[in-house]
Amino acid sequence: MAGQRGFTYIEMLAIVAINVLIAFLIMPNLITQKANRDAWSFRSKLMSFAREARSTAIEMNDEVALGYDHSKNCIQIVQNHQNTSPVVLRELDVPDSITPEKFMADQNESPPDGWIVPFYPDGMTSGGGIQFGPDEHVFSFMIRRTTGEPVSQDSELPDLSQETWPAGSYAQRS
Repeated sequence: MAGQRGFTYIEMLAIVAINVLIAFLIMPNLITQKANRDAWSFRSKLMSFAREARSTAIEMNDEVALGYDHSKNCIQIVQNHQNTSPVVLRELDVPDSITPEKFMADQNESPPDGWIVPFYPDGMTSGGGIQFGPDEHVFSFMIRRTTGEPVSQDSELPDLSQETWPAGSYAQRS
């Protein structure tokens, strides 16, 4: 059959090279989109997680705290019994694309493994927050001591030392 001809080896290599080039150009964008999706999903879950910790403290009539476990790279809900050791109730993994960078608890900078924000049985808290990165996608998560509500914003962690208790500047509960 005259006139029928397939692709030559050179033509096939050219097609493969073009496909590799297209994949090479598209892949970084796909990775960035996945990292952004992971960040938004994590932020949403973290807000729910904080609300859950607060409502658990109220329901159990016991102190329940949010904490960060550096070795597992996760946020934990921990029940702090008065006469026994703390019990981890739930964990929320921090995605690999997000880095916890700055920690504040009770209006002071805190080391990562020392970050604990307690919720008391009445739903109040001493407040705190975490700043996440990387630098080009910084966002912060905080729990306001004035209301006990979680807040997330697309900026660095603000100075929390100016917040006062709802009753004014009375001393923190012990």
